[in-house]
Amino acid sequence: MHLAIAKAIAETAVPQCTVVQWQPYVELRRLYKLARWLTRFAPVVGLDSSLLQAVQHKTVERVDARHTGLLLDITGTARWHRGEYALAVKIAKAFARWGLTARLGIASTIGAAWAFSRYGERNHFVSSIEVLAQGHLADALAMLPIAALRLSGSTENKLKELGIATIDDLLRIPRNTLSVRFGGEVLLRLEQALGLRIEHIEAVTAPHIIEEQQEYETPIENQETLQAAVYNCFAKLFKKLQRGKRGAQSFRIAFQYRNQEQELLRIEKELSLLRSSADFTVFSAVVRPVIERLNVAGPVHSVAIRAQGVARVNDQQRDYLQHLCMECEEAASNLLNHYTVRMGRGRVRTAVLHPAYLPEESFSFIPIEHGARPITPPPLFHPSERPTHLFTPEPIEVMALLPDKPPSMLLWRGRRCKVLTGLGPERICGPWWQRGMARVPTQRDYFKVQEESGRWLWIFRENSRWFVQGIFS
Repeated sequence: MHLAIAKAIAETAVPQCTVVQWQPYVELRRLYKLARWLTRFAPVVGLDSSLLQAVQHKTVERVDARHTGLLLDITGTARWHRGEYALAVKIAKAFARWGLTARLGIASTIGAAWAFSRYGERNHFVSSIEVLAQGHLADALAMLPIAALRLSGSTENKLKELGIATIDDLLRIPRNTLSVRFGGEVLLRLEQALGLRIEHIEAVTAPHIIEEQQEYETPIENQETLQAAVYNCFAKLFKKLQRGKRGAQSFRIAFQYRNQEQELLRIEKELSLLRSSADFTVFSAVVRPVIERLNVAGPVHSVAIRAQGVARVNDQQRDYLQHLCMECEEAASNLLNHYTVRMGRGRVRTAVLHPAYLPEESFSFIPIEHGARPITPPPLFHPSERPTHLFTPEPIEVMALLPDKPPSMLLWRGRRCKVLTGLGPERICGPWWQRGMARVPTQRDYFKVQEESGRWLWIFRENSRWFVQGIFS
């Protein structure tokens, strides 16, 4: 059996084998979970650098199986585990309990450890464990194949065609000629393996889980008691957040209850905020309507709440003159949290301004969770020249005596209005670069008119048709 073998040949060679479809991103998530689990043995655990590059370029399915490994920085941990070999034995036995066979290599460089974990000699133990010292790196690596240097497939094939099969063959060549003859990759990987080039591990970060769970010997059947239990659980969770000076943007509530068939079931509900909060008094007022609507179809045996989107909350010293401004910001954040809890994160939107002359193209709405703030466009016009209330253009019928003058009469929303006076026209056109394209540039003549009730309207003419688009206060 070997890599890239045909399925039919594999099934013929091993009839009892089980064929499972390879899902690269599913396996990547499992490997990431395994890396976080390994932080109990070493403080820094990371994925292979080639695998990380493939994740960035979204080409995980093309990664060679040799690069789907893990790197552990065990500097300073040998004394705790009573030696590097003892640490390797612990890791190997942990994998063996799961029915997995691991190949381990320990060395003073990432390249050497990688090489011996893939190409070192297997021994009688569950795993292949190679412990190397700095002074013996070159001698230990010499007999390994050049594939142990983590070279690309094209570079590896090129070296094999020239008769260079082992690292010892490569070491016999003057180092200052390697880049010229074979490219910079060969020299880089060789020097990384020998410790002449610094290489770092990009560590995976273990999630900081803050949660609170309460179990009840006597199941909760009363709705008011359940609400009180949830509030109590939230209060304890917020004490943990405040001790760590942290806030959370969302919370996942999980209930375990029994149905009529006495089956233990689990139901979850998520509460999302727009701004992270660590103040329980403010938070309780925001989520009170949601907690009061909680309905669990059976006696509740346990309540668990987990904080998500946890981030550090920095204390700020309030300036005397800025005190009112900060209070306004806090009030606005609380109001947005109210809206987010009641309507959902994606439904709370904010207006973003754009430098455009056409009114309907001068702004747009985006979810406020994206953190965007309204952008002040260039001063294309004075604000007083635009209506206070702007809306989608509505068609009207007019009586206009002269083409470049405001109409004398208009019919809007079933009501006929006499125009007393008017200002204009103000010609507004679409972007000039749209000329000659499939879309015809917009050209409008705007008028500010006062109808007989005293109200000022913003109307325009476009291709002999008239519209109302705004009202001045």
